[in-house]
Amino acid sequence: MNIVKDISFLFDEFEKNGSEVSCYGELRDITDEVRPNHFGDGAIKYFNLKQYIRFGGGIYYYKKSAVADKVIDCIYNDLIPNYDKYDLLHISAYFGNDIRSMADEPLMGLAMLINGMKPYNSTQHLMRYYRGNMMETIKWDLKAQDCSFYWWGEIVHPYIVHYATYNTWTLKYCKLNTKLRDKYFKIPKILSALHVFCITIKWSFSSRQLKRFFKWFGWHFTPSYWKEKLKRK
Repeated sequence: MNIVKDISFLFDEFEKNGSEVSCYGELRDITDEVRPNHFGDGAIKYFNLKQYIRFGGGIYYYKKSAVADKVIDCIYNDLIPNYDKYDLLHISAYFGNDIRSMADEPLMGLAMLINGMKPYNSTQHLMRYYRGNMMETIKWDLKAQDCSFYWWGEIVHPYIVHYATYNTWTLKYCKLNTKLRDKYFKIPKILSALHVFCITIKWSFSSRQLKRFFKWFGWHFTPSYWKEKLKRK
């Protein structure tokens, strides 16, 4: 996630919203055809949900209070232990990864609904969720504190860029974040280039990349692979 512009005004906006726990999103009817699959029918039936919160994680507001504590208790003592029972989304499995990890959106969204909390909505492009391939289409202007990309057919200039999970696994994402951080802290270009080089080496030999390589390498030397390849010919 990259914060592009000053977001200090958000604290006042969340305060006015009147919800001790909140997120940036909107409340919609559960029958909405574009409802994201953060949770399945199991949760809808069990909690008799009539609405859902349409949002992507990235911005969460928490004001210390008894109600806020109930939301957190609900997550840790009920939703996490019963994650599969409530048919909540395994985000990594959704993106085709072998690891079945829990996601923050279904946990927070459901806990907020159960405890009567509401999201904060804004007409501004406060945060937009970027799902482009390898991030070639993002344009940056750090001096002007501006960033733009296509989002559902229009060019947006969000305050915050929230990336899809698969983007954060890419080398381009790691290099981009490194360059932006170095530029913000006014690191000399030659040191920044060295930093990017080190990040590239670290990423290339990470456990995730090595696992992918050996999986690919092993598959290409199995009888099944060559049998399949001969079939296609």
